[in-house]
Amino acid sequence: MQLRFWTFSATETELGEVLAVASTMGGCVGEMGALKAYKTYKYFVSGQAAVQTEPSCCT
Repeated sequence: MQLRFWTFSATETELGEVLAVASTMGGCVGEMGALKAYKTYKYFVSGQAAVQTEPSCCT
């Protein structure tokens, strides 16, 4: 099996639209996820590494 990696990009406006839908559809949980995603996006575009300080289900 060969793995392929793609690079996608989105503007801040496009990301905001997706996160608005996520928070609307997901209620409180969706809103918290959207806020964390936006914070991570801001860290990424500023060149800083996003620090994971909260436990995750995937670690």
